[in-house]
Amino acid sequence: MKIIIIAAHDPNLVIGNEGSLPWHFSEDMKHFKQTTSGFPILMGRGVFEELGSKPLQHRQNIVLSTTKNYDNVACYSTLEQAIEAIKLEEPSKLFIIGGGVVYRQTMKIAHEMIITLVHKEYKGDTFFPEYRSDIGHIWREINRIHCNENLSFIHYTRI
Repeated sequence: MKIIIIAAHDPNLVIGNEGSLPWHFSEDMKHFKQTTSGFPILMGRGVFEELGSKPLQHRQNIVLSTTKNYDNVACYSTLEQAIEAIKLEEPSKLFIIGGGVVYRQTMKIAHEMIITLVHKEYKGDTFFPEYRSDIGHIWREINRIHCNENLSFIHYTRI
């Protein structure tokens, strides 16, 4: 099973502000949906609550939380428990969709990253882990699509 981080960040690695995305680009939402549909997605409790505590359709939703359980999704208190449970279902891919703590926990075990680079800077209080100095050492860019003046989609694989 490939573990793939999928995230959007600005040039300063901002991914969130006050519990939500600081931007709204329909192209990014469409790309996210097309990429993750049909595969399990793993997220932290904060991301799930930002989604209105409703699972995203056409994907198995898995939530990491040490404080809450939800009836409508699988919940685990540790990353290790979640991954072991997901492996039993033998998916080819698992997408990590955030937030900041979950991204930091999974950076060392991820096989790939799919990054939406938001070209403009935004105010934020939640950040994606720094990885750019690892390009060429740990991560190799395998594809880049310049979507428009606002976004680029960049696919990395672990070397």
